[in-house]
Formats: sequence, structure tokens, C-alpha cells
Amino acid sequence: MATQFNIGVDWRRKGVICWEAQPGDALNILPQPIRYTTLDWRTNTADSIARQSVDTDYGFNLFAVTTGVGTNNGFIMGESDASAVDTIPISASTSYSLSVRVKGVSGYTSIPFILRVKDQAGITLVTSSDTNLTADWSQVSVTFTTDASASHIYFEFIKNSHAADVEFQLTGVMLVESSNMPAGYNAGTTADLYDNVTDVVRHLDWSLGFRQPYQDVGHRMVLEMQVDNTDKRFSPDYAPGSNNPLEGYVLPLRPVQVRSDDGTSERVHWSGWLESITPSVGKLGDRQAQLRASGPEHFFSNVDTTIEIQQNKRTDEIVSRLLDEITIPPALFATTLPDVTGYCEIDSNAWVTGSTVIDSTIDTGKSTLAYAADNWVRRGSKNEDKPDTFNVFAAIKDTVAAERGRLFFDRIGQAVFWNRHNTITNRTITVTLDDDMHGLQYNYAGQGEFVNDVTVTVYPRTISESTDETLWQLEKPITLQPEEERQLGASYHDDSDNRIGGLDVYLDSIEFADNANGTVIIEEEGANRAILLLKNSSNQDITLNTCIVRGQKITDFGKLDAVAEDSPSRYLYGHREMTLNLRAVDNQDFGQGIADFELLRRKTPSGKMQSITLRSHGINGGGQHTHQLSRTIGDRIKIIESQSGHEAEYFIIGENHKLVDSMTRFETTWHLESATEQNWFMIDEDDIVADASVEGAAVIIPI
Repeated sequence: MATQFNIGVDWRRKGVICWEAQPGDALNILPQPIRYTTLDWRTNTADSIARQSVDTDYGFNLFAVTTGVGTNNGFIMGESDASAVDTIPISASTSYSLSVRVKGVSGYTSIPFILRVKDQAGITLVTSSDTNLTADWSQVSVTFTTDASASHIYFEFIKNSHAADVEFQLTGVMLVESSNMPAGYNAGTTADLYDNVTDVVRHLDWSLGFRQPYQDVGHRMVLEMQVDNTDKRFSPDYAPGSNNPLEGYVLPLRPVQVRSDDGTSERVHWSGWLESITPSVGKLGDRQAQLRASGPEHFFSNVDTTIEIQQNKRTDEIVSRLLDEITIPPALFATTLPDVTGYCEIDSNAWVTGSTVIDSTIDTGKSTLAYAADNWVRRGSKNEDKPDTFNVFAAIKDTVAAERGRLFFDRIGQAVFWNRHNTITNRTITVTLDDDMHGLQYNYAGQGEFVNDVTVTVYPRTISESTDETLWQLEKPITLQPEEERQLGASYHDDSDNRIGGLDVYLDSIEFADNANGTVIIEEEGANRAILLLKNSSNQDITLNTCIVRGQKITDFGKLDAVAEDSPSRYLYGHREMTLNLRAVDNQDFGQGIADFELLRRKTPSGKMQSITLRSHGINGGGQHTHQLSRTIGDRIKIIESQSGHEAEYFIIGENHKLVDSMTRFETTWHLESATEQNWFMIDEDDIVADASVEGAAVIIPI
């Protein structure tokens, strides 16, 4: 079984990697490929035609068509409903090829379609033979020559005299000035022909997921590749005009992806963004470059959270709200950037500065938190230059820790949140490895896994009875110039200058000098901070003298510890301590449940596999190659190893892969976590009943 790995970089950040394009291919000359914003298409040639935002290998827009029963219904591009043909220009007496990518959705079996091209006078230039749709994307192409009077064309992808009602999708339109249509899609720029960098990759190493058992939040996704840079294309400062096809495009924040195709399945193995480019220097050196990419965590590092108070919210609801705070940069082709050449178009489709929240798969949380976000502060002083709030990543970690769940980023780069029952309920073994691994890391009573003294610190809240407590007040007057608007951060503090949370906040005692006509509103209400918007609508300076933010105070200064310890274990094996500081938990009983849970699964020393390593040929496969490709985070596996006498079940919690020796040696390391059933119970759903006849045993009683 041969496997083809592909590594792609979207150099123009256009929203698609041109995987199959090749250097030398004719370029797509269709106006606005991918976006289709300057093109006409008919809306009356089918029951329904809708342009939809869907990511494909041929762009982030497609046309969803429901033909209806009309015998020649379908999709027509380049002609308006008013029969104007003037948006796809061509030259007279010239050879062209045109292709579309199409995929059937329903009702398409054995229904013939044709691709037909006409000029502005309605003269048919070419009609394809009948083609049948499939459930996969396929390319339909035609070649034609325009006559001496041709100036524009339009094309039809329609049923060939059949009354069936068919749903299909169409995208990836290509028009090239050539009698040969390239097999691979491109979006019209030479750089697109170099998106697939597989042929110059010499070494590839990527990782994702967790490194240690029971971690709350996964490690940062990282990819590193060593590429041949003999032609200097990966040297950003090397720009000899047309000799460098990537001139001006070798930049950070370019999307990167690793894929494989073993003839049976196509898989994505890693998705992220280029972070740094390091070419080797010296004309007699190795003439290579190191490219480093990182996953979505890259966009969490410098974002503080000031979300609104979270009252009686499940952990998944809070995680979702925090993820909404993160902006994942969209394709530049989907973004209007004022004053930036090539990206400042605002057309009839109202493209504006883009923002995208991260894709996610989120379990329903098992815990509901009475309060969250109010104490996400680092106890800073109000006199500091920057309000001392929590980083979004730290806030997510706090929430996930309270759930005893997990959050990580998977192979396609989406955020995945597991509740605490996710692994407990996963009983399916996906593969058994019986002495057929190439490497093992085994540890007995490993640091971090073996614990016999657990302390969980929780933070019971105190809510003031009064609803008009002073949370913040203006300390010195602020002068606004004519027509000026200004934002002002108001971090909540008590009388001792401690940071606190606020509930049901409102403004009070707003006074401008000389009764000037100014306004102050709460533009954004956070759990421990408000953003005020000050406005001066007059034509003269005005001064705000006083302003107070009032509401209920939320304080958590009475923190409590929940402790679980196993004295026999301490005497037998020594003191192994673990502490958890959970700001989002306000209930000591729940904290005690967490402490008991952590002690139960860690108190007994045992032998565990930390990781295993598999190897195979990167192209020809063999060995455990199929499992290297398909097994991923969350899969349950069984390991049998005769030398240590170890036999146990594990979850894959992290992946590290290497492709070396010109992509021929494929090495995979799985980081593991025990899936031993008797060490588990469900907080809030199970009772723990000690069995005195067996040391360290517990009986699981569902309730």
C-alpha cells in the first residue's frame, strides 16, 4: 500500500492550498477566482442557486444548486438574469480551456450533465460529452477557440434533457489561455503553483496534543520542516524579479497543512500557520531553510479576557464563550483592508474586515459553576499602566480544570473540549500492539502520575447585599476635545484596593464641568472590569469631573482547601503531593470530589507506558503504517510487552510524527495515559465505597 504525503503552504493566504498545481501550469484568468464577486451568474435556471461559504480544495465559496425538474436546468456563470454577457472577458481568435469542479449531493445517479461555452452573441463554442456526477469532486473540462468577434463568454453546466431533480455543488472554475487544461487548480498567480512544497521537503517533524497524563490543556502544536533552498525561493530577502516565484510571499501567518493519501483514505495530519523562516546563509553552505509553524494556540498568547460575569453556566458554555474571544485570521481574499492595494475592494457583496472564531467540537460540561470570570485577575493594583486581567488561555485552563476535562487542538486545528466523562465512557480498543513496537518509554511510579496527598483550593464567593456598592470611580478629571470619543477602562476594586468582581453594574454621579453636554456609557460590561465610552458632541473642550460605577461586589478572599490523602501510601512510598488552585470553583464539596478523584487515580504506584514509537516506510508502508496514519488523540489501544510483563490499555493523548530520509522513514510516537477502569469513577454520578479486603480497591456504584 503506497502512501503519498503532501505538505502545503498557502503562500498568498488566499484560503486554499493549490495541492495539485504544478510549476509551468497555465494560470487561471477567470476574474476573481475563489470569490466570484465580480462575475454574473443566473439565478433563474434552477429551483435554487446559492453561493455558500464552504472550505474546499478549490476555494472557500461554492454554488449549491437544486435543479428542479426542468430538463435543461442547471448553473450558468458569466450571464446575468437580464442576459448581459460582459463579466468573463476573452480575446478573439484564441484557444482556451475551461473547467469546473462538481460534486453530486442527491438525485444525481446516472443523470447526464454537459458543460457548454457560448460567446456574448450566444454562439456555442463547445459542448462537452455527457458526464455523470459522483459523491466526490470531479473536474469537467472543455477546450475551444473563439471567433474573430468574440469579446466575452459564459458557460452552462446543465442537465442534458433530463427531468430529474438534482442537487449538486460547483466551484473551482478555471479559464486558461491554452488548449491544455492543467489537472491541478490554481487561482491565477504563479506563487499558487508552488503551494505544494512536498518535493523540496527533506525533514518533517510535527506534534499535537498532550505530553503528560491528566493535563488540562494540550501542548502547543508545532511543525518544523527542513526544505531545499538551492533556488533561494525560501529566502525572503532574495528578490531577483521573476526568477523567484515566491517573491513577496514567504511571510509568517501563511496557512500550513500536512496530508496523506494511502489510496483508501485521505487524511489531514496537522494544520496551522507559518511562524518563522530561517534560511541557511553562505553560498557554499547546505542551502536549506528551516520553516517553523504553530497551531491555533499562537493566537491565544496575547489576548486578555474581560468577558461578562458567568453565572450558573456549564463549563462548556464558558469555554465556548472564551473561544469566541479569539480571532483566527481569515483568508486575505475574504478581507477588506483599507488602503492596502489588492485588498481594499468593497463590492456588492459587502466584504469587510474579516474575523473568524475558531472551529470547535465541545462536549456538554458535567459541572455548572455558580460564578466564573469575576476573579480572573492577577491581584494587580489599579495604579498599574495595564489592567491586570487574565489571559484567555489561563481562563480556559481554569475552567477546564474545574471540570477535570481536557482541551486540545486536533489534526485539522479545531479546538476540542472533553468533559470529564469522555474517556471514562470510551471502551473501544482500536488496536492491540503485541511486542511489535519499535520503542517504549516505561516508568514505574512516575513523577506526576503517582500522588498520595492532594490539595484543591477553591474560592467561595461573597456577594454584597447592597446593589449600589462603589466598584470604581474616576480619580481625576478627564478633558475631551471637540467631537472626541475615548474609551476608559474601569477595573473594579474594593476599599483596600483589591481587585474584585461586579454584578449588575451601572453608572452613577456623572458630572461634567459647567454642565457641559457630554455622555458616558458602559460600552462593554466585563465580570471584573467595564469599558466606558466617553463622548464630546460639542465644538469645545469639556471636562468630566466625576463618574462612579456601582453594583454588587463579588469577592473571593475566603479561599478554602479540600484535602485528600492516603496515609498508608505515604508511609509505604513517601510523600507525593499535588496541589490544584481552581479559581472557578466556589464549592468546597465539589473541590473535595476533585481531590478524591485525583487521589483515587494516582495513589497506587504502578508501571505505566509513557509513550510508544512505531516506524514504517513513508511511501511503501508496512508494519504499523496504517495505525500511524489513522490512530489519533482519544483512541484507546492495548499494549502487550513481554520483557516487562506489562499488559494494559491506554489512551493516545499526544502525537509526534517524523518524516525523514527524503520522506521514506515514517516514525510516530504516541504519548499515553492509562485507561485502567478500576481507577475511575464519575464525580456527581458515582459513590466511592472502600473495599477493606483489597488494598486500594474501590467499588463503583452508579447513582
